[in-house]
Amino acid sequence: MSLDEFPEAFERFERVVDVDRIRSFDALRMQFSHWAGRKWLDTPRQNEALQREWSRILRERAALQPPTPKEKELLKYMEKVTRAPPQPPTKFSAKYKTMSEWKTHPHKTDYARRIERALAKHPGATLKEARGHKKR
Repeated sequence: MSLDEFPEAFERFERVVDVDRIRSFDALRMQFSHWAGRKWLDTPRQNEALQREWSRILRERAALQPPTPKEKELLKYMEKVTRAPPQPPTKFSAKYKTMSEWKTHPHKTDYARRIERALAKHPGATLKEARGHKKR
């Protein structure tokens, strides 16, 4: 079962099973794995998607009735787990900030830079000598 199909599958599961009677994530996982059968592979991504659904169920319950202290603690934990940590802004590379900046600058290969250095040190050298081939 791919992650794209998971919400749809969980909706079908909710139609068949009364999720209001389920009190813990482990019980939900056991019920859902039994319902899904061979399609439940118990992968980390499936468990993550199931955790997202469990946190949604807890939020809906919290909206309907005041949660117990244990459910409050569990809801805070699930929000912390499912929330993605803030990512620092990334640079395109060490020299360029964006790809468009990289495209506008001319690119020199290591070989071209080596030839330029050799010609700067020895202005009277031929291209053959700058390449590193000695004059015969």
